[in-house]
Amino acid sequence: MMRLIFALLLLGSAAFADNPLPPSPAAVVNLGSPTQTYTVANLYQAWSNRSDYVSVSISGTTLSITAKKAGFASVTYQTRVGSGAQAVVQQNTFGLAIVPTSGDHPSFPTNLMMGARSVLSSTSDSTWWGNGGQSGTEERWTDLIDYYISAGPSSWVYANQMNWQGKPTPGWSPGNYLANFINGAMQQGRIPVVVFYCVVALNQDDTALNNLKNICNANTEVPNYQDYMNQYYNRTIRTLRQVIYTATSSLSWPCLVVIEPDFIAYNMQEGIANPTVSPVTIRGFSGTPQVSICSRNGTEDPVWYPDLWGPNFTTDPLTSVSFPNTLQGFVQSLPTILKGEFTDRVSGDTVQIGSNMKVAWKVNLWASKPGGYAGQMYLPSPPGNEFGVGKGICRWTDVTYNSSASFSTVQQYIVNEAQAIAKVYFDYGITDNADFIAIDRYGIDGGSAPIGAQLYVGYTNPPATIWFWNHDHWNNYNLFLKTVQQTIATEGGTNLPVLMWQIPMGHVNQSTQDFPALANTQGRWEDSAQSYLFGDTFTAQTPTRVDYFSQNQYKDSAVSASGTQITWGSKLSSLTNIGVFGILSAPGVGLANCTYAAQQGGLGLGTAPADGGPYGDSFWWMDNVQNYYQAPLALPSIALFP
Repeated sequence: MMRLIFALLLLGSAAFADNPLPPSPAAVVNLGSPTQTYTVANLYQAWSNRSDYVSVSISGTTLSITAKKAGFASVTYQTRVGSGAQAVVQQNTFGLAIVPTSGDHPSFPTNLMMGARSVLSSTSDSTWWGNGGQSGTEERWTDLIDYYISAGPSSWVYANQMNWQGKPTPGWSPGNYLANFINGAMQQGRIPVVVFYCVVALNQDDTALNNLKNICNANTEVPNYQDYMNQYYNRTIRTLRQVIYTATSSLSWPCLVVIEPDFIAYNMQEGIANPTVSPVTIRGFSGTPQVSICSRNGTEDPVWYPDLWGPNFTTDPLTSVSFPNTLQGFVQSLPTILKGEFTDRVSGDTVQIGSNMKVAWKVNLWASKPGGYAGQMYLPSPPGNEFGVGKGICRWTDVTYNSSASFSTVQQYIVNEAQAIAKVYFDYGITDNADFIAIDRYGIDGGSAPIGAQLYVGYTNPPATIWFWNHDHWNNYNLFLKTVQQTIATEGGTNLPVLMWQIPMGHVNQSTQDFPALANTQGRWEDSAQSYLFGDTFTAQTPTRVDYFSQNQYKDSAVSASGTQITWGSKLSSLTNIGVFGILSAPGVGLANCTYAAQQGGLGLGTAPADGGPYGDSFWWMDNVQNYYQAPLALPSIALFP
């Protein structure tokens, strides 16, 4: 309530008689009253992470900010008590959503949005991001920030640390970890992207079979999960909904939600293309998804947590909603619950998350059934490399170097497969109550990829890896995105924009930009993703690399080569033109295989320990992101939310 009152005060046109304290975690500022002043005892210094959006000045104990144009930003200020070596300096940050004179709540940016992953609930992460813009450092701006929360309904969304029985540790409260992340994103002036992965249980192998057992309430391997779907709907979905509402509603702060990234793809790999059939059979197990349990009144852990939420927990207007006990019913139920009316567990009022929460399911690049959907798997792979269906779809054009199939023919195979994948996703119901589509690449940096049985050697011979792509492969990925987006729009009659998710953060070494080469060790691997997105000129160190990275079957004018020097032009505009509204770059499979080009969970970049430790890319990615924001791309209509 206090945040709501404060936001309304900020929107007023009258000047404050007495300066208030700075907001926490964020505030809305109207350009009709752009200057705000706050009182801060022992004020030392202050700065903004977006100096072109807000200016900051200090005078004594007065902190003044002046909004310049609509958008998002943050202000960081420090207080200091004492002097010299004995001085105690504390740092705080608050977010700003700057709205036009005629506006009353923030909305999503209309430029192509960049993003990264971070645990903004941690002090080290929030400090690192908040330091952007201080004393000439990179402003470290991204519109989006995401975190990937996983491990079943007993962890992460519902809580953070649990004991072996799944019970909470002392000091815990439901949804606390998630709330800290969302508040941390708002504090940074960023849009939180909540990605949850909770069908699979904590300490359970992530497979289609285990996922199916869980949603059929047939999990016998994990203690206390026999009533799995009751816990899933209440601990994961309803807790997620409550936390997003509580954290964002008073300011109408935007939020993106990506649901269960790999669930549908695992089923598709098992050949389950008809999600309306029940029971469902996988590898000898047959069961009926327990979807109708979502309408059960609050019976959450009556033994472990009696009266956990108080009397308000037992009422939910969605108890009258019915979904079929099928895989399609499960897919349809989640966004419906997230967006529907519910009983606020704090006030007891009937409430609903506003339109600034956008929801999507994710489409996987590797979501092919065995042998593929389009029947093109007779194509041979390059010698010694079984790229196969799914993860290798963007490498299919490689066969044109040793096969009679033409490049255009193989391109059409990619289109056929992407159309078939998209149609199955549509049949699963991913457009029901959805606002966008999330599409991954697979978050391994190619330099760390295996070659045969040898691990972490992809950088030694890029053509022999699945994931260290050249420009043609990225254009194939571009083609995949375009085809999926268009097919789902055709099937559903509604255009849904695309969020590229978990894109590797590395770049090709020997860039002519003035940065040290990536070491190709943990946390610092080469990849070609960011070279493709932002464009770069780099020197290929071997004849193999020259040939591989200069390949241009697309005859793309963005590619050129002169001796060992290869230039790739930026492809960002080609992505917005096919409906991409945001690009989230992040390490996807851990430190051993990924580049950490931004601070995440205490693992960061730079050379000074205070700036993140020994990992990362020496700010190559961040520098290119900030250069992009000097002239961000306006989104065409195809990339805007419906």
